[in-house]
Amino acid sequence: MINRPIKFFLLFLLGVIFLVVSYLAINADMRRYVFTRIVPAYNLYQIVSIRQHVRSRDFPVVADKLISYIDLAKKLSSGKSQMLLGVYDAVDLAASKAITQDDFNELENVFNELVNIDPSLYKARVWLARSISDSSYEDALKHIDKAIEISPVQDIAYREAIRISQKTNNVQLARQYCTRYLKSQFGGELPRNYRNFFGGTSIRNFAIQLTPTTEGNKFYPNAGIQLDDDIEYEFIPVKPVDINGMNLLFSLPSGTIAKISNISFYSNKGVKVIPAVEFSVSSSDAYILEGEENKLKLLLGENDDEIIRLRYKSSIYSVSKIVVQINFSRLPFSNICQTKHL
Repeated sequence: MINRPIKFFLLFLLGVIFLVVSYLAINADMRRYVFTRIVPAYNLYQIVSIRQHVRSRDFPVVADKLISYIDLAKKLSSGKSQMLLGVYDAVDLAASKAITQDDFNELENVFNELVNIDPSLYKARVWLARSISDSSYEDALKHIDKAIEISPVQDIAYREAIRISQKTNNVQLARQYCTRYLKSQFGGELPRNYRNFFGGTSIRNFAIQLTPTTEGNKFYPNAGIQLDDDIEYEFIPVKPVDINGMNLLFSLPSGTIAKISNISFYSNKGVKVIPAVEFSVSSSDAYILEGEENKLKLLLGENDDEIIRLRYKSSIYSVSKIVVQINFSRLPFSNICQTKHL
């Protein structure tokens, strides 16, 4: 027999729960507020829960947990949602540690569910292609092609296509994907958590910032990058300025090479042409490679946003135009993709 204080407490608790549920049912703003606070915590819980099984490489359990997670996300909301972002992060964690074909086979249903929820997920397409490549490489290549349509400039889909080509001993197919990769410039994936210099990763845009400058943080952009050719990229300051160098700003995919020949400074005294190797160079993430004489060869794209700082030994006065001569190219990720093989 429940004594009276406990009975009153239970009735009070039920009453509070009823009032809270009723309030949430009629107040959409409050319901949205509570949901947006609970979902991130639940997403974090799922990541932690799945991580321990990923570490032990127990992919059957990982797959079951991910399917349950996806089922709940589908019940709570349709299409893209805050919970779907958590699902994507959890699947990304699992896929990043999958090595063998068996690992990917265990996760096949997970990848398929993710693609069904959002067909525009680039990595999900590539993961699904990897998981079915042993049973139907033709269907796998269809997903690869779809991923390339979504984001032509990224290399992950091309790498999977080359792996499939190796497995099927189809060198001609590999060379076709190599050609597409080396010529691709558009359609990089937008960073999810921040906006980079140019709102996305592609091989079309870069900018300069003159130093020192009285114009604050003014950038001068150029959207005319061309691959595999020495191009003179022109920048015109708002007014003539005295400078001792510049910053070059890039948001390029990994494996991009920029070979800078020289920089020309135009003023009322004429043109001063300075070989790029005469500048001192520092960067946020780039690497300097051995290149041709009197040319500065940089490996870019290790980070979404890259700053190359070029400084000259003395100031250059009353500059009204700057012309930077650069040859942009993409590094091959397979010897099949080297130019001599194409």
